[in-house]
Amino acid sequence: MARSASKWLNLVNAVLAQPFGLNSQQELLESYDNMLKPDVDAMNLAAWLLDLALTAQQEPQLHSSPATSLNRFHKVSDFSRAVSDTVEATLFSHDRLLGTVQGLGMAMHFLRLQISQGNFHKAWIRVRHCIALAELLGLSRLPPLSQHSSIGGSPEERLQYQKIQLWEFMCSAERLSGMIVNRPPISRRLEDPNAQPLTVNGIVQTSVYLKRLTDVTTKFHILDDPVVTRGAGAQSYASALELDRELRVLASETPKSWWRQDTNEIKPENLCQLLHYYFVMRVHLPFTVRQGAGEPNMYSRLTCLDACEAVAQRYQPLRRMLPSGIFLSPIMDLQALTATVVLLLASHSGAGNDRIEFQADKARVQDIAAQVLGVMEEKSGEATGTNFARQGAITIRSLSALLQRSEGVAASSQLSLKVPLLGNINIRRNTNHPESASTGKDQPAQTLPGTGPWDPSQHPAPHIFPGASLNQVEVVPSTMHEQANWQWNPLSWSIEDNPFQDAFMIDNLDHFGMWQGDDNSLLFNN
Repeated sequence: MARSASKWLNLVNAVLAQPFGLNSQQELLESYDNMLKPDVDAMNLAAWLLDLALTAQQEPQLHSSPATSLNRFHKVSDFSRAVSDTVEATLFSHDRLLGTVQGLGMAMHFLRLQISQGNFHKAWIRVRHCIALAELLGLSRLPPLSQHSSIGGSPEERLQYQKIQLWEFMCSAERLSGMIVNRPPISRRLEDPNAQPLTVNGIVQTSVYLKRLTDVTTKFHILDDPVVTRGAGAQSYASALELDRELRVLASETPKSWWRQDTNEIKPENLCQLLHYYFVMRVHLPFTVRQGAGEPNMYSRLTCLDACEAVAQRYQPLRRMLPSGIFLSPIMDLQALTATVVLLLASHSGAGNDRIEFQADKARVQDIAAQVLGVMEEKSGEATGTNFARQGAITIRSLSALLQRSEGVAASSQLSLKVPLLGNINIRRNTNHPESASTGKDQPAQTLPGTGPWDPSQHPAPHIFPGASLNQVEVVPSTMHEQANWQWNPLSWSIEDNPFQDAFMIDNLDHFGMWQGDDNSLLFNN
């Protein structure tokens, strides 16, 4: 088990170093005897157990039978849950214990375990709680990190350095968890990352890049502000373009060679690059799903689709090489799922999508979707960390089946999905009936009970996942005019954007949502 710790400790510490945390597998082993002592510090023991639980989830099962793997999975799951529940009940319920430097350091270990289990909502709530305690402790008013050194100095100076490092870690953790639940951060860094050198001796500092990248997310809430999105579309689009400019400027400060992805080895910068493309997708996503190809914001549509493709492509080698139990895996699964769904919908919508170039795009997108699906299905067969991969595979498989259905089928098809950042999507593949279209006059056709123009409110998305179900619905359009429109609009969908309904919550806080913004009932036909 200790051997598997080095695979994720080295990677995570290179991207986002955590104070009061383990730095190597040797530390995990050497700490064992101390943890058995009756006078062991409660915070140190809790942090060690949390890291042990996280490491146990990532231990590979080589040459094990399915029964053995399943049995071990239940043991690891029970152990991780027991550690998580005990730490939460014993320490998180007492602010006097948690509101110390050691307590807050331990809490960051707790957050990683929660994310690995898919408890994104709980992780975000806990990091907000910790930030409030840290502010009361005075961590938000410390001098910048650049004025201190962790090497040498008195014990007081080293502790001061750890406090500063802890606050900076919490700022990054809040920004990253806030991106998952689509909520803006409230913390402020002690030092502007733009003042720190991004490149030292020709080497890009991954930790600095991540700080600057996550700081861009502090402005993402503007894109979801209902006052902006409903009352001033131009202002919202201008805000998106400014965020896009900041991301491009940041990327331009790195050499092109830095963006090359190694398919044989995971490098810390690969994680930052995937996150960068995901943020680009996030910036342009509202304008991509709200407008058609002929609208003035074509730049957003093209940029978003390019970013979606980059996320889907870069996800595959990273997800295969990362252990399933690592806390980064469910985040990557959700990012790839959102990107793939947007690519599939965009490639099958819009006027003139029967032209040869659009057909080529559809073929390429279907190939990308099949590759992502293959990775998710592969990871679904593993014992740990597979719930999100399994759900994502169901969603992509169902949507692909609907979009690839033969256009000669006499019945229309409907699919209801829940997708991160988008919400509940009701998709309808409309089929033209040529024998009805030849009658010549715009006269109402006989409408069967329960049929007619598609009303999304009559077909709500299922509330329990897996909800990706493919249904056959016989439909007779109410007028000849609608039939003519269907000929040019073979695919239509609506997005029910409910900020208090969650698509993937698997913990006890599943009564509230996290993916959606504040704009409700987006309805459009492409």
